[in-house]
Amino acid sequence: MEELKKIANGRVFTGRQALEHKLIDTIGTYEDAIKIACNIAKIEGEPVIVKERQIHNIIDVFMNSFFKSEISEIKNEIKEEFLNQPILQYKFEK
Repeated sequence: MEELKKIANGRVFTGRQALEHKLIDTIGTYEDAIKIACNIAKIEGEPVIVKERQIHNIIDVFMNSFFKSEISEIKNEIKEEFLNQPILQYKFEK
C-alpha cells in the first residue's frame, strides 16, 4: 500500500512507465488484448468481435436522427453505405 501511495497521485503514465511500476502486465495492441482474453476464457478458433457503433461528430448525429425518422423512404443500400463505415484505429509500433 505504501508503494502504491507513492505513484497513485493522478499522474498519467506511458505504457512503459506503467509496466515499470507494475500497474500493467504487458504492453500490446488491441489484437493482443483479444488473444490474451481468448486464452484466459479458453475460446478456441477465431473469436467474433462485436463493436458498438460510436457517434464521432455532429454529422453522425444528424445522419442517425435523419435515418430514424426517414428510414422508410431510403433504400437499404444507401443506409448501409452511411451507417456501416469502418472505424478508424491508430496503432503505434515500438
